[in-house]
Amino acid sequence: MTDAAERLERNRRVWDAYDELFCSMRFEEWAQLWTEDGRFVVRNPTPGGLEVLEGRQAIYENFVGFRGTLDSVEFRDRTFEPTADPDVVWVQYHIHADVPNGDEFDNSAAARLRFRDGLLAELQIFGYPRVRRPDGSLVGAAAG
Repeated sequence: MTDAAERLERNRRVWDAYDELFCSMRFEEWAQLWTEDGRFVVRNPTPGGLEVLEGRQAIYENFVGFRGTLDSVEFRDRTFEPTADPDVVWVQYHIHADVPNGDEFDNSAAARLRFRDGLLAELQIFGYPRVRRPDGSLVGAAAG
């Protein structure tokens, strides 16, 4: 296996661990998948929503708050698409979360991942989040 192929496979394993740890809400371990200076960038934020998180600690602090506010999280329909650079990939997925009040969060997204030394250095997400209320109404960017 070439160095590029080995790096790509290592990065795929990091992405798989990202999914597993995030969905099990093991955010302490999940945060360790990021470089110290990692960046989480939302390219089309909802009004008042998250735009950029800079640094592993900020990423961790933002997402650890999900624990206790979500009943479950699941990534569905995942893809992992390499580019000419083994440290840059595109992924597509649908994330679904159940909220204790009966709401359901859904986001179909694509993201560009940049890896450095086997860790996530940057994730830029392009998605259309929405919340479905127990009455069936939709709230969010894709509600219309």
